[in-house]
Amino acid sequence: MKLFYTVLIQMIFVFSLFAQEEKEVQYPVYETFANDMLAETQTIMSPAAKHFNFIIHHRMGKIKEIKDLFGIYAPSDIRLGIDYGISDKLMLGFGTEKNNYQQELRWKYAIFTQTKSNSMPVSVSYFGNIVLDAIHKDNYGAEYKFISKLSYFNQIIIARKFNEKFSFEVAAGYSHFNMVDSIYQNDAISLTAGGTYKFTDYMSVLFEYNHSLYLKDQRYFTQEPTPGVALGFQVGTPTHAFQLFASTYNNITPQTNYVKNSNQLFNLDVRDPLTGAVIDGEKADLGIRIGFNITVRF
Repeated sequence: MKLFYTVLIQMIFVFSLFAQEEKEVQYPVYETFANDMLAETQTIMSPAAKHFNFIIHHRMGKIKEIKDLFGIYAPSDIRLGIDYGISDKLMLGFGTEKNNYQQELRWKYAIFTQTKSNSMPVSVSYFGNIVLDAIHKDNYGAEYKFISKLSYFNQIIIARKFNEKFSFEVAAGYSHFNMVDSIYQNDAISLTAGGTYKFTDYMSVLFEYNHSLYLKDQRYFTQEPTPGVALGFQVGTPTHAFQLFASTYNNITPQTNYVKNSNQLFNLDVRDPLTGAVIDGEKADLGIRIGFNITVRF
């Protein structure tokens, strides 16, 4: 009888070890990034269940001359948005942007979450939106319909937290506009890479790069979207996040940036929109804007 109890106790102990190990295998990695966005790009992060994020996005004007004071005095763009965590996996948000009076409904869903045991080595999230350009219908010409004002964006984001200091992500996106000017195309795909590196518990540098391509053959008078680059730093706390950066994008909603961006970082040649030839003696403005994002969590 004593042998039976000894064996039983040993079996219970072994099973408890297996159960503990199983829990550790499924334990998720937290705070891959300090914020839901890098500079212009979404991360895999979302508000916690039943919590809100209130976000202020501000982009100063293009840096042209010293008198513009790095774009502070130039025309700027701003977006106000609020995101709500329906669950720890699903987010729903709404925002309004100054340029073109854009109204954005957006969502994000966490498909997989990285685990500490590396049984799941990366986190994967899906982000999407639908945007209404609320400018007057006369801007859309004689073929105007209400759906002409709509555009859409879908993106898969893959991220990994390598250690307590460094996190990195890559993303693939698809943008569609129901109607665009003839110098653009309706559809584009985008590939993005970016990350953060912490140099203190609350401060980190951020970086991102995006390259977009039209899906159809290039027409001679269209302009291929130029790559987007951003570099800056952020301060993150449990209740706030502040990001200050330099970016080559004009707008804030992703599909507008990925389909219509024309800012140049180095090559400032001006080209004829019909022939594509360089116009001698003319140079474009430096395609850099200073921007900041402020996120308040509650």
